[in-house]
Amino acid sequence: MFRSQQAAQSAPTLLTETLRSGRSVFWSVFGLSFFSNMLMLASPVYMLLIYGNVLTSGSTDTLIVLTGITLSLLALLAVIEAMRQRLLGNFGRYLDWAVSDQVFERLFRRRAILGDSVTQREKGSGGAALLRSVDTIRNFFSSTGILAFFDAPFAPFFIALVFWMHAWLGYVALVGAIIIFILAIIGEISARGLFQQSGSEASAAQSFTETSLRNASALEAMGMLEALRARWKRNHAPSVEKAARGTSRIGSLSGMTKAVRFGVQVAILGVGAYLAVQQVITPGEMIAASIIMGRGLAPVEQSIGAWRSFVQARDAQRKVNGLLTAIPARQPGVSLPKPKPVLQVQNLIGSPPNTSGPPLLRGINFALEPGTFCCVIGNTGVGKSTLAQFLVGVWAPRDGSVRLGGIDMHSWAPQDRGAHIGYLPQDIELFEGTVADNIARFQKVNDEEVIAAAQLAGCHDLILRLPQTYLTPIGEGGSQLSGGQRQRIALARALYREPSLVVLDEPSSNLDANGEAALRNTIRELKAKGITVVAIEHKVHLLEVADKVLLMSGDGRGQFSDRDDFFQKQGLFKSSPAKPAQLAEASNARTQPSNMTVTYGGTQGKAS
Repeated sequence: MFRSQQAAQSAPTLLTETLRSGRSVFWSVFGLSFFSNMLMLASPVYMLLIYGNVLTSGSTDTLIVLTGITLSLLALLAVIEAMRQRLLGNFGRYLDWAVSDQVFERLFRRRAILGDSVTQREKGSGGAALLRSVDTIRNFFSSTGILAFFDAPFAPFFIALVFWMHAWLGYVALVGAIIIFILAIIGEISARGLFQQSGSEASAAQSFTETSLRNASALEAMGMLEALRARWKRNHAPSVEKAARGTSRIGSLSGMTKAVRFGVQVAILGVGAYLAVQQVITPGEMIAASIIMGRGLAPVEQSIGAWRSFVQARDAQRKVNGLLTAIPARQPGVSLPKPKPVLQVQNLIGSPPNTSGPPLLRGINFALEPGTFCCVIGNTGVGKSTLAQFLVGVWAPRDGSVRLGGIDMHSWAPQDRGAHIGYLPQDIELFEGTVADNIARFQKVNDEEVIAAAQLAGCHDLILRLPQTYLTPIGEGGSQLSGGQRQRIALARALYREPSLVVLDEPSSNLDANGEAALRNTIRELKAKGITVVAIEHKVHLLEVADKVLLMSGDGRGQFSDRDDFFQKQGLFKSSPAKPAQLAEASNARTQPSNMTVTYGGTQGKAS
């Protein structure tokens, strides 16, 4: 699933390739920058000609012609500046178009593959922060600050022009350029680490805030707000402090740079005035040298001001490249027809990704025919939900296979595979939109298919009681609905368009008695339609409608059997209509889950 570190580092990422594809744009901007900087000479040349020709000859016609030409050149300069900015802005939008979709997809794939197992190194570079990193890169290319980096290479040309006017003036300009360049390097060294640390800590604090906001009611009820606020502040305060220190350093260096530039201009004028008094140069050359020197040093000074944006964009590029490297692009699968609802699990060995040690699942084997319902039971932590991730194709096993209709789960194109599988996760997540949007999996809503899925899930009447029925907005995360409503609508989403395989992870955890009865009826209907169903339960009340039972044990293996055989082995006997269910304690404590509530025929007991 993941590339080796060496291979990942050697292969260019999509972002790197996109930046390389922009070379033609950068060369075009650089070419325009050449003409832009040449046109910047219009003002000092105009000054030279005024002092050297107009004032000495007193020709008004010459003045009018020179002024007209200079204004025309300045108008052309404005057009070129607009073209430079437009080219970079368009490239920024192209970069966003090329990269953001892949970042969005791989963010969700990383979450699905890794779950909550995010290492300390990855903290601060997950979730929406990485999408904001793409925005940071795009905004950097669309900003005016980046133009300073294209203009800076022309600084030696302007200094050479000052040298051409007189060596003394050139030395003054050269010394000023060297001082400003040294200040720029000091700024990079002193502020780079601070801005990177500030960004990471700010992202971590924001991620913590987003997580806490999703559980605001529980925090308020249990009086946890103050403790969490203190923890948030431990991340937020250092971020602000480091950002302030970095900004202060850059600001101080920027102020020093501005003072140096003004000082050099004063020195140019002073030395130029001395040379003019000695009649070595003209007063026009003195003023022109000051203007040219200011133009030559301006990009270097501006680049210091834009340095923070550059550092942020570079850090954002590192984070995005890290994601694109860790989660490779999807390999195109084969578009296959709807499979037969035959589930085959052969010698399945696997664990959640990024976990070390022995595998959690060790040699799981079972097969389900169309219309079969298998109930997976076992103690907490034995791998039931992990098994579900392998059954629906989210995780790839270390060894063995999971096949639906004889086809390996990872042979499908992901979009096609999802169309054949219905999945109800343990942690119910609905998304902001209408009830119909969520049931239709945010595809184009087909009213008949949405209603059919809701009726099959037994929640059609429930939805009709909502304020706007199927068009009711459910709010972020389904906040407008109760836990039971969310679970039943999520079940309808899993049953949309009658997939071949339905996997339910604790489908009754938020249901009342009526909801549990509706769930059993739903499973009966799915079986009648020939759909294969696997349900993971701590309470085994669904055994009433089960055909098969997979008992997971702590050694990572599973005991697969018919339901009636399971009853006999565990000492659970089906009741007659006249008597309640007889519940007996299991004799084999090694395989039977301890302290597991067993519900059958309306009576509850303990199996230990």
